[in-house]
Amino acid sequence: MSSVHGSLVTHPHQCLCTACRQHTPHQDGSSSIVQQPAHVICQGASLVLPSPPVRQRSQQLQQHLEKLQDKVDQQRYAAMVADVTQQEQKAAAAAQDPFFPTTKLQISFGLHVLATMGAFSALGYYAGRLLLNNNAWAAVLGALGLAAGLLLETTLLIIRT
Repeated sequence: MSSVHGSLVTHPHQCLCTACRQHTPHQDGSSSIVQQPAHVICQGASLVLPSPPVRQRSQQLQQHLEKLQDKVDQQRYAAMVADVTQQEQKAAAAAQDPFFPTTKLQISFGLHVLATMGAFSALGYYAGRLLLNNNAWAAVLGALGLAAGLLLETTLLIIRT
């Protein structure tokens, strides 16, 4: 960007300053320096900047960017066709968890299993107290009632699906 005049190094702003100063001769033989504004001197000139160097991207980065772009494209497409494919989306969600797709169904089934196991446990305990008149055997029959209730619920779940 700098130029060399003899042994002096001049910079672009120095060249602009010297261009702004013009010697104007007068009729009496003397000369004076007239300074022109910079915008008058630069009028019609264009500013040319060097283009920045092209950065090379690694293969990993390229692959990662492609995956991200594909993901964004899929999300945009899904948003565009969301109103058309509502039934398909519900079916796909149900296919992921065919037994209990919602939290409400999961909680209700869990409470149902607990109620059934509790009822069978109480039935086994009271049957053991009534028939055998022994607390130890009544507890054993209560535990067997728990197992029977769990087995019944598992069998019903298998049959339902």
